[in-house]
Parts: sequence; structure tokens; C-alpha cells
Amino acid sequence: MLNKFIIILCIAVLITAAVSFVFIDLPLAVWLHTNRSDPVKSIFETITFFGRSELYLIPTAVFFIIFRKSRQKSAQKSLFMFSTVAASGILVDIIKVIAGRFRPVLYFNRGLFGFDFFHIDSDYLSFPSGHSATAMSIMVALGKLFPEFRYLFYATGVIIALSRAVITAHYLSDVITGALIGVLTSVLLYNRFFKERFLNSNRSIE
Repeated sequence: MLNKFIIILCIAVLITAAVSFVFIDLPLAVWLHTNRSDPVKSIFETITFFGRSELYLIPTAVFFIIFRKSRQKSAQKSLFMFSTVAASGILVDIIKVIAGRFRPVLYFNRGLFGFDFFHIDSDYLSFPSGHSATAMSIMVALGKLFPEFRYLFYATGVIIALSRAVITAHYLSDVITGALIGVLTSVLLYNRFFKERFLNSNRSIE
């Protein structure tokens, strides 16, 4: 049942991203670049900071090392969060280099829009959004660990992801695809590797 849901979700999101690429990405980016006020830009530049992967990779790695012998449950939670951010980031970076999509800044400055495959220069690494993948992977992971607050976490992840489009660091389809990668990474890692560990940990405490 879960696999079927994931497949349907992937298809729906990728279709949405494709539609965005054809019809929405460019006019939205141009509109935001032209009409966005400085206060709005400043607010969303602050929000987008929380999509940086090192904010989550470093503390979760440290917590895992500290707790791996004394507090197994906490160590496993830290490892889960670290793994989701790391795995989504690696996958995104591979796709970025292959896709070579022009960032919005290249359209604003040179009129370039689309893809030019196999690049390592940052201006050609727009697709997919790494910040969006990080934001959604860590927030979905937190939603799995603390389900009573999951909707708050999910909303936070969406806002951080969308901030990348608002400040025109990415196109909307980059954000949508990056967010999908983050969600899938967390869900698949949780169900494949961590769910049973957490259940077993809870039983041992009981």
C-alpha cells in the first residue's frame, strides 16, 4: 500500500514540476525578481538559511557519537536524521551536476533558461534545490520521530523550501523536485532501516 502511494506521489509531483517548468518557472521568477520588496527578500533570506544541510548534519553526527553507547534510542534518532539529510544531499548533488540547469540569475543577467548538462559551477546547479531537499528531509524525519508535531514540521519544511523560489535562488520546479527527494529519502529510510529499530527500542523500555 505504501509503495503504491509513493509511486502515485512521485508521478503527481513530477508532473507538477514539469508543468511548472513549461508554464510557471520563468514568469514567476521574473515577477518575483521585479516586484519583490526588500523587506520580503530579507525575511525569506533569513528563512532560507535553515535549509543549509550543515545545520543538521553536524549536530546529529555529534549527538550520535556522544549517545551511541549510553543512550541507544537517542543515538538512533540522531543517526536517522543525519542519514536522511546526507542521503538526500548526495542524491541532489549528483542530479545537479548531470542536469546543469541554469539558475534564475543567469536568465536575469544573460537570458539563459533551461539545461546545459554536466556542470559543476554553482550557477548551473539549479535543479533540484538542495535547500528544499534538506528542509523536507529533516522535517519529515522529525515528523516521524515526533508525530504529535508532524504538521508543524511539514509546514516549516514547505516554507523553507518555498523561500528558495521567493529569493529567486531557484525556479519553482527546482523546489518541487528537491522537496520530493527530501520526502522520499526520509520515508524510505525510515521504513527500510529505522522503523523496526525504534519499535524494538520502545519495547525494551517497556
